[in-house]
Amino acid sequence: GPFDAVVDSRGQVFITDISNCAIRKVDANGIITTVKGGDCAAPDAVQNAFDIDVDAEDRVLIAQNGGDAVVRFDGTTFTPLTGTSASGPLVDGGIATQMRFGTVRGVAAHGDAVYLALVTQARIVEIDAQGVVHFVAGTGAPGFSGDGGPASLAALDIPSRVALDGAGNIFEAEIGNRDVRRIDGATGVITSIAGAPPHVDVELAQALAVAVDREGRTVWGDFTSFVGRVEVDGERTVLAGDG
Repeated sequence: GPFDAVVDSRGQVFITDISNCAIRKVDANGIITTVKGGDCAAPDAVQNAFDIDVDAEDRVLIAQNGGDAVVRFDGTTFTPLTGTSASGPLVDGGIATQMRFGTVRGVAAHGDAVYLALVTQARIVEIDAQGVVHFVAGTGAPGFSGDGGPASLAALDIPSRVALDGAGNIFEAEIGNRDVRRIDGATGVITSIAGAPPHVDVELAQALAVAVDREGRTVWGDFTSFVGRVEVDGERTVLAGDG
């Protein structure tokens, strides 16, 4: 069934349909079509599309676990942004299409850049407009460390989603650490803003999703229990569920 969805500036809704290995589109008139996949045994099947986003040009970004890890759809053509499992190892400063990224659970567009949450690599990375990879957060080994210091030296555990606000601050949800963390866009310092003790005194089971609303508030989804929000002043609020 559907796993994630995003709306572009024209009111079109793009849906990741994991059960049918497809990406589907609902246009402004409510008509649904399949834009890729639909047969899980076919060569064009979209395998485990965990996340989807649109960039400033309304191009659709798809993170999937299988085939090309991240692809971009411009309305006509699907273009790989990353390498495949047969590509070389991931290195800082390398060309994205020449490297393997493993399981990518989150994708977010910001300006000309694309940000990815990498489960296998335990990192948040940026792909710039030239297709060059920059390590943003994580050491490459799973764990929890680094709060209050540079994100590049912090350990992450199963980063599942990534989002950015208008100022370029990065927010990422970690299933393994049961928390949501913020990376300051100016200083690169990482801080937990919601999560299981002792990170922040809000009990999360699996921080599966994160987003930022128009007012700069951080919203996260916990897979097993509730949806929460961090207000601009840092106060945490439960929006739905039994959190």
